[in-house]
Amino acid sequence: MAAPSAFCSENFTFQHRSFPPFPNFLDHLNPQQTQFHFHYGDFEPPPPPPPSSSSLSSVSSSSMAALNSELELQNQEIDLLLHFQASTQNPKEKLRKAIEEQRKEEMKALLSKAEREGWRVMREKEENLAVAIRRGRKLEERLKKTETEKEKWQRMANSQEAIVMRLRSKLEEANERQIMGKNSDNGGEDAESHYPEAEEKTEEGGENGGSGSLSCCKSCRNRNPCVLFLPCRHLCSCKYCEAFLECCPVCRSVKKATLEVLFS
Repeated sequence: MAAPSAFCSENFTFQHRSFPPFPNFLDHLNPQQTQFHFHYGDFEPPPPPPPSSSSLSSVSSSSMAALNSELELQNQEIDLLLHFQASTQNPKEKLRKAIEEQRKEEMKALLSKAEREGWRVMREKEENLAVAIRRGRKLEERLKKTETEKEKWQRMANSQEAIVMRLRSKLEEANERQIMGKNSDNGGEDAESHYPEAEEKTEEGGENGGSGSLSCCKSCRNRNPCVLFLPCRHLCSCKYCEAFLECCPVCRSVKKATLEVLFS
């Protein structure tokens, strides 16, 4: 007698609806005893009359089968509802998640690209630094070589300056003798006697320049000599004729350099 009541209470608690009456069970009930009272999903079945044992067993088996089918149907409906809710999710939320994923992917790509670019720039800087170091070493070696050459040329210039000063003093002595009344030939011979470098070339100088005088230019024989030929060290030409001469007019040696002597 308690089984039908429990069955009906459990059934209406899950479904919130009444089952169709079972024929075998309702044959033993009065019309007044089959009335059901509902109040917001709850019902209070009237106390049934005492059924027989055969009717209870048949009602129990059929009610369990109906309950199982109803529970399975409810599970299917719940699954459909959950699937529908998942499919009809808020589109703004979906868009936000999609944008976040896209931003993450873009950020990863940018970081990877920046890292590769940084390594590339670092390698280029290292290569440029190595090239600059090698170039600096070459410049240091060249500077040392230049300093050595500068010292060499400085010593040579000092020696040439001493020679020029000596020749200048001798030339002044020759000019003083000429002013004192000596003739040009004798003055030339006296001047040549003071030049040990020109003694061996006196005859050749006389043939090429006419007279052996050193008081005038050996080319034009008009202006005073003021250009020293190197490497023979003959002071025998003016600055105007020196530009057209390729060799010394006294010894005929090839002109490699010249120095202009300034007289006060």
